[in-house]
Amino acid sequence: MIRRTCFLVLATVILSTCASERWPGQSDNDGWPSSSDYPIVQTRFEAASKKTLGTEQDVAEIKRAILKVHPEMNIDEIRWISATEVIAYTDSGRNLPLGYESFFCPLIKNDKKWQFIACYSYLIS
Repeated sequence: MIRRTCFLVLATVILSTCASERWPGQSDNDGWPSSSDYPIVQTRFEAASKKTLGTEQDVAEIKRAILKVHPEMNIDEIRWISATEVIAYTDSGRNLPLGYESFFCPLIKNDKKWQFIACYSYLIS
């Protein structure tokens, strides 16, 4: 019983970090935050569900929304914070000789349409 209570408290704390629609350093102009040091973004990704909370159409629209803004991105994984908020793990430049970059890209669903929020640089290789 105590373990279950501790688990529920921990889950509540983790999910509360995901509750804000405002993402750190969110830029209004080009989708690129001013800094790449956002541990909250990685925490949100790790806490998000691997289980799809939407439809196949949602997944296709999420991919379309990312590629519309950044057509060079490869979408590796989509995790679900809720049925209307996701965070995608993407990368770019996978086949370039100078290496590649990985990103976290959050999206929200407003009025039945997925909206790209930003790209947070995660790894440069």
